[in-house]
Amino acid sequence: MSKQIKTIRPGGRLANNFNRILAYVGLGWFASMIIVRYVIKPLKTNSRMKENESLMNYLYEKQKTQQNMKEFDT
Repeated sequence: MSKQIKTIRPGGRLANNFNRILAYVGLGWFASMIIVRYVIKPLKTNSRMKENESLMNYLYEKQKTQQNMKEFDT
Protein backbone atom coordinates (compact mmCIF):
# COMPACT_ATOMS: atom_id res chain seq x y z
CA MET A 1 0.00 0.00 0.00
CA SER A 2 1.42 3.32 -1.02
CA LYS A 3 -0.15 6.46 0.33
CA GLN A 4 0.55 9.78 -1.26
CA ILE A 5 1.70 12.27 1.24
CA LYS A 6 0.17 15.71 0.97
CA THR A 7 2.63 18.54 1.22
CA ILE A 8 1.66 21.15 3.76
CA ARG A 9 2.45 24.77 3.02
CA PRO A 10 2.91 27.15 5.92
CA GLY A 11 0.34 29.90 6.25
CA GLY A 12 -2.75 27.91 5.37
CA ARG A 13 -5.36 28.98 2.87
CA LEU A 14 -4.62 32.68 3.04
CA ALA A 15 -1.03 32.19 1.93
CA ASN A 16 -2.18 30.03 -0.96
CA ASN A 17 -4.71 32.61 -2.11
CA PHE A 18 -2.64 35.71 -1.36
CA ASN A 19 -1.53 36.24 -4.96
CA ARG A 20 -5.10 35.81 -6.18
CA ILE A 21 -6.39 38.31 -3.61
CA LEU A 22 -3.65 40.76 -4.54
CA ALA A 23 -4.51 40.39 -8.24
CA TYR A 24 -8.20 41.09 -7.56
CA VAL A 25 -7.32 44.17 -5.51
CA GLY A 26 -5.01 45.39 -8.28
CA LEU A 27 -7.61 44.81 -10.98
CA GLY A 28 -10.25 46.59 -8.91
CA TRP A 29 -7.97 49.58 -8.41
CA PHE A 30 -7.11 49.65 -12.12
CA ALA A 31 -10.77 49.46 -13.13
CA SER A 32 -11.70 52.27 -10.74
CA MET A 33 -8.92 54.47 -12.15
CA ILE A 34 -10.18 53.86 -15.70
CA ILE A 35 -13.76 54.68 -14.66
CA VAL A 36 -12.65 57.88 -12.94
CA ARG A 37 -10.46 58.94 -15.88
CA TYR A 38 -12.84 58.23 -18.73
CA VAL A 39 -16.31 58.52 -17.17
CA ILE A 40 -16.44 60.70 -14.06
CA LYS A 41 -13.83 63.31 -14.98
CA PRO A 42 -15.37 64.17 -18.40
CA LEU A 43 -18.83 64.43 -16.81
CA LYS A 44 -17.49 66.85 -14.18
CA THR A 45 -15.69 68.85 -16.87
CA ASN A 46 -18.81 69.11 -19.02
CA SER A 47 -20.96 70.26 -16.11
CA ARG A 48 -18.33 72.84 -15.14
CA MET A 49 -18.15 74.09 -18.72
CA LYS A 50 -21.94 74.51 -18.87
CA GLU A 51 -21.94 76.36 -15.56
CA ASN A 52 -19.15 78.67 -16.73
CA GLU A 53 -20.93 79.27 -20.03
CA SER A 54 -24.15 80.30 -18.29
CA LEU A 55 -22.20 82.58 -15.94
CA MET A 56 -20.38 84.20 -18.85
CA ASN A 57 -23.68 84.74 -20.68
CA TYR A 58 -25.16 86.33 -17.56
CA LEU A 59 -22.16 88.64 -17.13
CA TYR A 60 -22.25 89.57 -20.81
CA GLU A 61 -25.91 90.50 -20.55
CA LYS A 62 -25.20 92.62 -17.45
CA GLN A 63 -22.34 94.36 -19.25
CA LYS A 64 -24.55 95.10 -22.26
CA THR A 65 -27.31 96.52 -20.07
CA GLN A 66 -24.78 98.76 -18.29
CA GLN A 67 -23.41 99.98 -21.60
CA ASN A 68 -26.92 100.70 -22.82
CA MET A 69 -27.67 102.61 -19.63
CA LYS A 70 -24.50 104.71 -20.06
CA GLU A 71 -25.34 105.49 -23.67
CA PHE A 72 -28.90 106.35 -22.71
CA ASP A 73 -27.73 108.71 -19.96
CA THR A 74 -25.30 110.63 -22.16
